[in-house]
Order: sequence, then C-alpha cells, then structure tokens
Amino acid sequence: MAMADAADERAQEEQQHLRAAVHYTVGQLLEHNEEEEGVTFSKLFAASLADLTYRQIGSWTADLEAFARHAKRSTVSPDDIKLLARRDEDLSQRLKLMAESLAKAAAASNAEQKKKKKRQRKSND
Repeated sequence: MAMADAADERAQEEQQHLRAAVHYTVGQLLEHNEEEEGVTFSKLFAASLADLTYRQIGSWTADLEAFARHAKRSTVSPDDIKLLARRDEDLSQRLKLMAESLAKAAAASNAEQKKKKKRQRKSND
C-alpha cells in the first residue's frame, strides 16, 4: 500500500510540475504579446488560459493514445497527429508540409550515408 501511495504522490507532483510549466509558458507568451501589441492581460485571464491549455493538451493526449490503441500500436505516430488535426485545415496543411520536409531530409541523409559507405568500401579495397 505504501508503494501505491508513493507512486500516487509522484504522479501528483509531476502533474503539478507540468501544470506550472504550462502556466509559466502561457505567461511568457502573453508577456511577449503585450510587448508586441501593446495589449495587457489580467492575471485571471492568464491563469484561465493556462488552465484551458493544460486541459486541452490532456484531451489531445487521450485522443492520441486512443488512436494508437485502435491501430494496435503502443506508440503514437505522425498519422495519429494528422488524424487529431483533421478538423483544422490550416494545421493539417502545416503538418503535411512538415512531414514532407522531414521525409525529404531523411531521404537525403540516407542517400548521403550510403555514398559515404560506398566511398569507405572503395578506399578500403
């Protein structure tokens, strides 16, 4: 029973740490926006936005895990993220472009590695 209590306590501490990190990040973004736009935000607004953000991330996490489980995988894939973003056309397009860019970079890196191996084999012969 003591081990379960310790695990619960660690999980709660982790949740508090994550919530604080989201609150800090939202505060930093709002401060930046205040400087750029000359608009001020109340502390209550900042706290509410941070809480909303934290809850939304939790909801997205649950959805992503469900998509992966449905596909009989234990790891969330880029396809799961695309599925999550399917209702936001702009976000979907950005993710598609990012995936294409990453695929091209990976292909170029693989081609370069193959060339290096081929040159090494030739120099060893």
